[in-house]
Amino acid sequence: MFLNKVNVRIALTFTLFSTIVSIIIFTALSLLIMGFLRNEDYGQMRYQLDVLESKYEKGGLNLIISDIDISNMMYEGKPYFVRMQKGPSVFDMGPSVWKTDYNYSLLNGVEPGSITILKSEFHEFNLLVLTHIAKDGTIFQTGISNQYITQFARVLRKVFIILLIPLIITSMIFGLWYSKNTLKPVLDLTNTIKEIIETGKRKKEIKKYSGDDELSELVNLFSTLFDSNENLIRGMKETLDNVSHDLRTPLTRIRGISEVALTNPDPESHIEALSDTIEEIDSIIKILNALLDITASENGVLKLDIQRFNIKNLIEKSVDLYSFIAEDKAINLLLKFDFNQEYIYGDEIKIRQAIANILDNAVKYSGKGEVVEIVVYSIEDRLIIKIKDSGIGIGQDEIKNIWDRLYRSTRSRNEPGLGLGLSMVRAIITAHNGNVNVESIVGEGSTFTINLPLTKK
Repeated sequence: MFLNKVNVRIALTFTLFSTIVSIIIFTALSLLIMGFLRNEDYGQMRYQLDVLESKYEKGGLNLIISDIDISNMMYEGKPYFVRMQKGPSVFDMGPSVWKTDYNYSLLNGVEPGSITILKSEFHEFNLLVLTHIAKDGTIFQTGISNQYITQFARVLRKVFIILLIPLIITSMIFGLWYSKNTLKPVLDLTNTIKEIIETGKRKKEIKKYSGDDELSELVNLFSTLFDSNENLIRGMKETLDNVSHDLRTPLTRIRGISEVALTNPDPESHIEALSDTIEEIDSIIKILNALLDITASENGVLKLDIQRFNIKNLIEKSVDLYSFIAEDKAINLLLKFDFNQEYIYGDEIKIRQAIANILDNAVKYSGKGEVVEIVVYSIEDRLIIKIKDSGIGIGQDEIKNIWDRLYRSTRSRNEPGLGLGLSMVRAIITAHNGNVNVESIVGEGSTFTINLPLTKK
């Protein structure tokens, strides 16, 4: 239903609030204006009483009667009446219709200085009467009609009602516009979710909003969540494709070994077949673990065992490990440290794996008698590890692809390997809030730079 929509309810609430506030403001202003006008009338009545008392003191009642024009008892355009009482004698002057339509007897015994309101069933306006007692006990009373105040209030109400209708319409239109724009992030998100439910996929990206309000933040978080889920699903699909690709070769070997063993009754050949099978299974497990770690890192869920460890010892041991392979190729490994902080925080095993992968490539692709240089230093709160070789190098058109899973450059396809090493390196370093990049010239070699935080993040 139309009224069930949030933006409509917000618009109605805004309209109701605007109407109530307008009524309150109008009422307050009306009271202020009415109060001001009444004070003006009270001031006029007090002035009339002062004049009456002054004339009474100078010439008595006769002077008052002679000075008042009974046929035109008006003060600043408003009719008024005068009533004087001394003892049992009462004298009053004013519009004759007032005397018949209002009960003047209610003015007897009124406290001096008080305002008396006389009502009539024949008129919608009242008489306001102010009482004063002279020194000799004479009671002076003067009254004025609140007809003009009543009429002004009526006109004011009509004007307000006339203005209130367009105000309500304007408030409703503005409320609908404002609520629609405010809720636009949520509406876009809702449409996207409906689209995903109906089609099973997202046809367009969720628009991200730059506002600091809660709704924009909510939609941006949902957008990030959708992106993460899509990356996770995409990663799972790619992993499945990669696993099927990587497992085909060792599984084919296992099948071949098993078929040979079945046709050969020699027990020793069976033992050899089982040994080869175990090696192939270990290779499969290694591939699976590598793929899962890469996928987990790319989706931000790689588990790390963060500990404080000696990075200098780790690098030295890694270099020592590859020194034997380097000696076979007459490759010289040069290690240089230029920093004081030996301990950092991270997953020691995985960082060793990342450094070993780059060292392995450096030694593998360097020629006989060449040099592999490892330089370790720090810049501010970052640890820099540079591994430079003088091997075959990487073409500029291939550098952007070397971090992809299963990618093998044209110059390295004759070497053994699955193409998972560098993608694993990037996955591990990225998971440690670091980065890794490469500079390379074909025929001259490559320089890999690992950048890691020195402090715990």
